Amino acid sequence: MTMLELKDIKKRYANTEVIHGVNLSIEKGQFVVIVGPSGCGKSTMLRMIAGLEDISSGNITIHGKLVNRLPPKSRNIAMVFQNYALYPHMNVYDNMAYGLKMRKMKKADIKVRITKAAEVLKLTDLLKRRPKDLSGGQRQRVAMGRAMVREPELFLFDEPLSNLDARLRVDMRLEIYKLQRELGITSIYVTHDQVEAMTLADVLVVMNHGHVEQMGTPLEIYNKPATQFVASFIGSPEMNFLDVKVCGDGRTIKLNDQITLPFAGSFLDQYERRQIVLGIRPEALHIAEKNDAIQFAMRVDLVEALGSDTIAYGRMVHGDARLVVKLSGHIRTHVGEVLTLSLRPSNLHFFDKTSGKRIIGL
Repeated sequence: MTMLELKDIKKRYANTEVIHGVNLSIEKGQFVVIVGPSGCGKSTMLRMIAGLEDISSGNITIHGKLVNRLPPKSRNIAMVFQNYALYPHMNVYDNMAYGLKMRKMKKADIKVRITKAAEVLKLTDLLKRRPKDLSGGQRQRVAMGRAMVREPELFLFDEPLSNLDARLRVDMRLEIYKLQRELGITSIYVTHDQVEAMTLADVLVVMNHGHVEQMGTPLEIYNKPATQFVASFIGSPEMNFLDVKVCGDGRTIKLNDQITLPFAGSFLDQYERRQIVLGIRPEALHIAEKNDAIQFAMRVDLVEALGSDTIAYGRMVHGDARLVVKLSGHIRTHVGEVLTLSLRPSNLHFFDKTSGKRIIGL
C-alpha cells in the first residue's frame, strides 16, 4: 500500500533549480533512507515533504490525498531535527507534552502517551530533568519522544545523530532501528553517513545534485550500482576506478600493456576499441595464490591497520594506477612492500566513461 508519493517534484530558488523532477513511492511501514553528499538536496526534499518548504512544481500525496498546500500541522507528520530543538526552560515531560497541549488534548490522555513513550525510550527516570542536565543521547531520545507522542503517520529524521560522538551514534542508530520496527511507522531518514544508510534502510535512495541516482535495497545498490557516482559513494573504502580499453574482440580488456582480462559473453561488444571505466571494490582484491590466472603487483604507499582489517593504499607497478585494497587484519604489510594481488572477473563493475552509467553485464 502506497503511503507517500512524490511525482516530478522540483524546487527552484530564483532562477536556479536545485531539485530536478524527483519521483518516489514509499510503502506503509517502510524505513526509507535518503543519502548523499552535502548539498545534494536531501534535506530540502525532507522539508518539502514536511511542508516546511514550498515545492516549485509536482505533487506530494499522502494516502492518495494531495498535500501540496497543506500546512505542516495538517499532514500528521513528526520531524526529528539534528539540533534537538528542546525548550531549555521546560523539563522533559513538558517538552514532550507541549505539542499535545497546543492541540488542547486532555491532561490524562497526555500523561498516558508520555508514560508509554518514556518507557519505550528509557526516559521514565528523566522526566523531571531539564535539557541542560541531559547527555546528547538523552536529548535526542527526548526529541524522538516528542515526535512519538503525536502518534504520526510519518516520521521524518533530518540527520538526527550528527551531533553525537561515534560510540553514541552506533547506540542511537540501533535504538532508532528497533523503535521503527516496533512502532511500524513509515519513516524517512536523511543522512550523509553511508554506514547509517546501509544499516537502517529497507529502501535506500541515493541523491546527487538534486537527482535520484538510484533507489533500491542497500545490497542491490552495493552489488549493482547504477552509476559511477553511486559506486563511489556507497562502500568504504571507496571503489577503485581504472580507465581501461576494450580490445577489438569485445571480450577482453587491457588494464595496461602487460595485463589483459578475459570475459565470457559479449556485453562489451559496443565498446570495442573504446575506453571505459573499470570499478573494483577494495574488498574484491586479494593476495594472489599460486594458481590465480590474473596477477598484478601494487607497491604500498600507506597502511591503515584497523585490527579486523588492513587497508593498503598504493600504485600498480605497471601502469601506475592508484589502488586501495582491503585485506584481512591478520595480513601484515608495510610501506614500500610490493603486494601481488588477484581478482575475480565476476567481482568487477563497468561504467560508460562519458555518461557514468553502469554497463550491464556481469
